[in-house]
Amino acid sequence: MAFSNVGAYLGISRLGFYFEKKEKKISKKEEMSFSHFPQYEHELFWSYYDRLHALLAHCDFHLEKWEILNAVYEGVNCETRTLLEYWNFCAKNVDKTWDFLNWLAQDTYEYEISCADSYIPPPCIPGYAPPMCKICH
Repeated sequence: MAFSNVGAYLGISRLGFYFEKKEKKISKKEEMSFSHFPQYEHELFWSYYDRLHALLAHCDFHLEKWEILNAVYEGVNCETRTLLEYWNFCAKNVDKTWDFLNWLAQDTYEYEISCADSYIPPPCIPGYAPPMCKICH
């Protein structure tokens, strides 16, 4: 059966997500470690996405793309969730959504690198600088 978008495949309605039980041999410990995979409060998306892929690389079970996308949607913090909802995450097809998450991870990584490269520390004010300040002392 082919679905046109992630929301149709997951069975999203106004009440939220509905999960179908699949005939898979996944231990409860593995299932819980993946289904409760939160993004930290001030963690950029690329770091969360990198941790997620590291977990998936170490898992000995196979997950479909839509299952991973569902875990991402459930696990992201409020800022990222707002972005995903603005982009209409659940109405896109699985491949477009997957490409968007890859783009978002790359974009947030490049943003952090550009901020780190352009950071100029504030000048020390004599008399107010800590005694271990290398610029003033």
